[in-house]
Amino acid sequence: MYITKKEEEGGRSMGRYYFHYSNDEENQYKLNQSSFLKGYDKKHIRLSAFRAEINNTNQFILENTVRKVHFSNEQFDLGNEFDSTISAFSPKEGGIYTITASIEFQADDIKGFTLETLFLINDNIIQKTHKEFPSNTTSSIIEMTGDILLNCCDQVQIAIKSTVCGTIQ
Repeated sequence: MYITKKEEEGGRSMGRYYFHYSNDEENQYKLNQSSFLKGYDKKHIRLSAFRAEINNTNQFILENTVRKVHFSNEQFDLGNEFDSTISAFSPKEGGIYTITASIEFQADDIKGFTLETLFLINDNIIQKTHKEFPSNTTSSIIEMTGDILLNCCDQVQIAIKSTVCGTIQ
């Protein structure tokens, strides 16, 4: 799962967050910006992005039960806005954020199944996607991306639902 904040101008979304960090020859991190942001004052742009992955612990899913996915292996968190203990992102300022979740599911049955991925904001479903997998399929990956308007301190979490029992890996 990862989230990046989108820049806005005049109330309209202007695209993804175009910041990249790299090391210079003195091993100092520097900000490389796209041409889109050339006119912005970098001192007043707050970075907000994180990436977290599922660790090696399997998460068991019961049939037709919604379960929050635990992303406990934090890769980075630029704004200190991700809480790995509850796998929740809480932005420090409102805005439009791009949310992406990718989940690998191992089914216990080969009869075919449907997976749903859910974006939860403050425990309310705000976006979902579903994908059907044919019989004789046991391992599958489902991905979901959305641009979501968030308020300061909203809590974003990812959940999954399957028509068969299985394991998130």
